[in-house]
Amino acid sequence: MLRERQEVLPWLEVAPDVRIMKRLCSMCCATVPIPTVFGLAVDGCIKLNVDSSVIQPAGSGTCGGLLRNGDGNLVAGFMMKIGRITITFAEIWAIYIGMKLTVELEINRLQIETDSS
Repeated sequence: MLRERQEVLPWLEVAPDVRIMKRLCSMCCATVPIPTVFGLAVDGCIKLNVDSSVIQPAGSGTCGGLLRNGDGNLVAGFMMKIGRITITFAEIWAIYIGMKLTVELEINRLQIETDSS
């Protein structure tokens, strides 16, 4: 089971929309969320949407992600504090944890989307 430095949340009740996840992240990180719209997965795929934040100057980071099917319905999600880190590595860490979750859930077709540039 995934238990390394993260907490898998019951996202079906907590965050039915990516915007809510961004709001939750912004509350714990004291940052202003940037509106982002993630697209739907293509048929037969599950889409992993990830986002991260880092508070400066301490460099304290958090990340999270949602797995959704082609209809936009939530499959699973995660959110975690990741300690001192750069934003690039926080985004990579979110992708890594999301991919570990897809392996655990035996998801075979995956699309990954992040708003990091």
